Amino acid sequence: MENGNLADAQLHALIDVAAAAASAHRLEEVLELAAERSLEATGGSSLSISRWDVEAGLVRTLVNVGDLAPGEERFPKDETYSVEDYPELIALLSEGRSALAAVDDPDSDPAQRELIRRLGKESSLSVAMMLEGKPWGELEVMTAPGQPRLSEHDAPFLRAIADQLVGAIHRAELFAEIERLAYTDSLTGVASRRAVETALEAACDAPDRPGCPALVLCDIDNLKRLNDTGGHEAGDRELVAAAEALVAAAAPYADAVVG
Repeated sequence: MENGNLADAQLHALIDVAAAAASAHRLEEVLELAAERSLEATGGSSLSISRWDVEAGLVRTLVNVGDLAPGEERFPKDETYSVEDYPELIALLSEGRSALAAVDDPDSDPAQRELIRRLGKESSLSVAMMLEGKPWGELEVMTAPGQPRLSEHDAPFLRAIADQLVGAIHRAELFAEIERLAYTDSLTGVASRRAVETALEAACDAPDRPGCPALVLCDIDNLKRLNDTGGHEAGDRELVAAAEALVAAAAPYADAVVG
């Protein structure tokens, strides 16, 4: 492409990525949709979004999209990379730099070259995702054999995509935390009354089978007397113990909600 056409195509791709990120609200939806659009914009084989866990010294992968290798998961439960094992990550995250690697480039980080080889790819480009001037995570694109390899010329465009994504992901994280606070009882950790009512409405609207749903109501005897004699801390301990007993009793039922 001529430079003007390329810049125009990249601008339209950025608008598409931003629109995709803005159209979703739940964290998982934002991650998936924005990652898919970003992969289309870059023309790579696979793309990953990872969060930097500073205290643990780890980069934790949140989503993988594209042509995934055996063993890779779209939403991995525990895919992490230590900054000690991948020295390039330290410079990438602490200095906001980009990191380019190729499977046959002797100047590339050996650990990254081995990762590229293991995933069946040929090149990778990573950029830091910055939030309010601080490193938040990493955006990484890989290309497969036969595809044009990534170069440093792709880094500014990938950074622009990362800037679009990190704000949307952060917003989704805030929504998720607000939802967690609204739907979780802070003392016991079980569902709040609002969450129970929402689950009950959903179950009544679409019961799975005859005999469902079921609602069990329980009361703690003499809780007021316990609060009066032992103080509210004693009453709180009793509520926590009751919640733990209910959670244990409901454990055999995968769709049970305890509140």
